[in-house]
Amino acid sequence: PDTVQTLAAVAAFARGSTRITGIAHLRYKESDRIAAIERVLGSVGARVAVEADAVTITPGPLHGATVDPENDHRTAMSAAVIGLGAGGVRVAGAGCVEKSFPQFWNVLLEAGLL
Repeated sequence: PDTVQTLAAVAAFARGSTRITGIAHLRYKESDRIAAIERVLGSVGARVAVEADAVTITPGPLHGATVDPENDHRTAMSAAVIGLGAGGVRVAGAGCVEKSFPQFWNVLLEAGLL
C-alpha cells in the first residue's frame, strides 16, 4: 500500500493508461492519498480518473509544477519521482520526508539526480 503513489508517478510516463485497483484505504492515511494522486499528477499534465477503489492514469505531455504534498511524506517523494522525469517540479514543504526517509533529498543529490 505504501508504494501506490510511486507506482502512480511512474505510470505518468507509461505508453498507455495504467489502472491501479484495491486502493480505497489510501483515503485514510496521513492525507487522502487518492486525492493527492489526482492533484499531483494532474498538476504536471497527466489525466487521472478516480473511482471509489481505483485510479486510472493516462499520460499526457508532462510539464513542471509546484506541488504541495500537504505534509505527507509519500506524496512529496512521489512528486520527486515525477520531477526526475518531467523536470521543473518543485515540492513545497519538502521537509515532510523526514518522517520516513530523512536522507531522501541527499540521496537524490548524491546520485546526481538533483
